[in-house]
Amino acid sequence: MLSHTTILGIKIITNAKPDLLAFIVNYLKSQKASKHLKIHTPNPEQIVYAYEHPEFKEVLNSGDINLPDGVGIEWASKLVGSRQFRPKADPPLADAVSSKRLLPAANRPLQTISRIPGVEFMEDLVKLAAQNSWPIGFIGGRNGVAKLAFEKLQQKYPGLTGWAEEPGELSLSDLSNLGYLEEKIRLTNTRLVFVGLGAPKQEYFIAKLSLQFAVCSSQLEEKETAAHCPLPTAHSAVFMSVGGAFDILSDKIKRAPLLIRTLGFEWLWRLILEPKRFGRQLQLIKFIVLTIRSRFVVK
Repeated sequence: MLSHTTILGIKIITNAKPDLLAFIVNYLKSQKASKHLKIHTPNPEQIVYAYEHPEFKEVLNSGDINLPDGVGIEWASKLVGSRQFRPKADPPLADAVSSKRLLPAANRPLQTISRIPGVEFMEDLVKLAAQNSWPIGFIGGRNGVAKLAFEKLQQKYPGLTGWAEEPGELSLSDLSNLGYLEEKIRLTNTRLVFVGLGAPKQEYFIAKLSLQFAVCSSQLEEKETAAHCPLPTAHSAVFMSVGGAFDILSDKIKRAPLLIRTLGFEWLWRLILEPKRFGRQLQLIKFIVLTIRSRFVVK
């Protein structure tokens, strides 16, 4: 059974990685109808964005598994535990920081988590796909990195099959793109789809694509076929948002050494390699303030 904690209103999974992988394997082996499982990898920046954009918060929380991808999420879980953040009852951020009316929340058992890097979880799933002959699909990336990442994984995991698509600039309101990809997923019997379009686009894209599957499933049950549902067939699949994982798996960007990752400084390594990320890292400060604030209750 899946369990979770809540950080700033976003559900974060608390199960250990082996249990999650076993859950997904069982899901893919047991599902007979047209179902889909959504996996997201929210980091502090995305959680702050969700806090400020309720629609994105809803998209993240519609996911079945939100991985604790990063040391910031791990830290927040230790501070907040399993408390539910209540933004409507709290004052604005600036007022909360200076307010003297903040009192410690009631003591509750902490439900802490250990971080599960998205790129590692993705590769674990790819390995399972090769072992079980499940075709996989890559959507996103630029300049051929998705295809290169797929080819490198094929060399590493013999028997891996699938495809890589780099759709370019996608309009989320253009269902013709979704229909094409939905058809490809069905025709190739793709069981795991990894989407690397960057947040929040990839999460919105997965939500729309999974909705397209749901519509087609309904039409399948009613024995109907529409323009956006070519050749509907019973099909279960896993959709996972993977951010910049294609860049790492294609060796375009070198991942931090194990020691740096263990110490929790992979974010700093990425910042050094990609200075343009500096502006985004400023959101980490807001995440820290919001998380500390959520540990208190206003009377």
